[in-house]
Amino acid sequence: MVIEVELNGKPRNIPEARNVREFLSDLGIKPRLVVVEINGVVVYPEKWDGTTVVDGDKVEVVSIAGGG
Repeated sequence: MVIEVELNGKPRNIPEARNVREFLSDLGIKPRLVVVEINGVVVYPEKWDGTTVVDGDKVEVVSIAGGG
């Protein structure tokens, strides 16, 4: 089953509901370098395995940049 989510403001189809860690992996995103927000709520890494991205979710994935 394909579901549609909004990823960083753009519609995106994914194969099925996925937990956050799987979702990031499918996108090729390194999990240590991002902050994830779903429907306006930050999802901390320790909650990624138990948090599912479902149809209609608004997901923001923000990269953490180092430097000074």
